[in-house]
Amino acid sequence: MAIIEAVKNFFIKGRGVLLGFPLIFLGAVLFTVHKILGLVTVTIGIVFLTMSDYVIENEEESEDEVIGRELPGAKIDENEIGGDNRQE
Repeated sequence: MAIIEAVKNFFIKGRGVLLGFPLIFLGAVLFTVHKILGLVTVTIGIVFLTMSDYVIENEEESEDEVIGRELPGAKIDENEIGGDNRQE
């Protein structure tokens, strides 16, 4: 679990974006010289950007669940949050 948390923290701090964009640009330059090396570098940059987006989105969703916000598609039981509890 320590490795998972370390990777998660790496991407949450924005380091995936900081590495992803330069790798894509470097790959574009390398593509003119060596196509395979350029393609691999661009692919790694795209993976870093994708992982950053994925981890940040999941972190925001887990914060919403902890705070208690209604997520899209979530049902709310009115009796639990102060709805009309009168009995007739």
